[in-house]
Amino acid sequence: RILTNRIKRKKKSFDVKTITDRTTFWKMQKSVETVHVSDEIKEYIVEIVQQTREISQVKVGASPRGSLDLMALARANAVIDYRDYVVPQDVKDLATIALAHRLILDIASWLAGSSSDLMIKRITDKIQTPRKE
Repeated sequence: RILTNRIKRKKKSFDVKTITDRTTFWKMQKSVETVHVSDEIKEYIVEIVQQTREISQVKVGASPRGSLDLMALARANAVIDYRDYVVPQDVKDLATIALAHRLILDIASWLAGSSSDLMIKRITDKIQTPRKE
């Protein structure tokens, strides 16, 4: 489908409409970094990522970089929800998006129909969610 659309368009690039200027975009991007993440939520993020490396069905788990990316996504989600702080549900909701592609399952689990998404869900269901501040 992508190839067909590209041939019909007869151009290598898309026409993109500007919706904001660079300065505003930069400020928006920087504002995400100011969103508060409590120590409890940071520990929750680290625990989720650490658990990906401790499950027997996972051959390769997420690295500490996964923790940073999960925190960045949670912060961005908070901004979208008009908050200047991260809540545990931000982390839980985004854990699969941030981490699943980083896992490599062992062959037996993969052949049995398991998935990285399912592993992340099991982890987030098992770990106690921090209380809201």
